[in-house]
Amino acid sequence: MPRTSTDMPGVLAEARRVLKPGGEPRFDEHVRSDNPRFLRAQRIINPLWRTFGGGCNVTRDTERAIQEAGFTAKEIRRFAFRINGRANPGSLPIIGTARPPT
Repeated sequence: MPRTSTDMPGVLAEARRVLKPGGEPRFDEHVRSDNPRFLRAQRIINPLWRTFGGGCNVTRDTERAIQEAGFTAKEIRRFAFRINGRANPGSLPIIGTARPPT
C-alpha cells in the first residue's frame, strides 16, 4: 500500500525496509519551530500552508519522527531563510543524514 506524506511513521518504516545495506537516508524538510511564539504562528497558518504548499506541514517534528523510527541522525543542520531580515513560518528547514538501525 502506498504511503502518503501524512503517514510519516509508515513512510519511514518503508524507507527502512527498502534501504540497501550501507545506505543512508537524507532529509530536507520544513519543520516546526522551537520558539513557542513562532510555533503558534505556524499552527495558525498550517492548514492554509498545507493546502497551497502541496501538503507541506510546517508543524511536523521531523527529527523526532526519524529517531522514533529507529534511525540515528548523523548530521543535522537547522537554519532559517530570511527575507528582509525576517523568517516566515515555512522558512525553518532541517537538513541531515541518518543512520539506519543495525
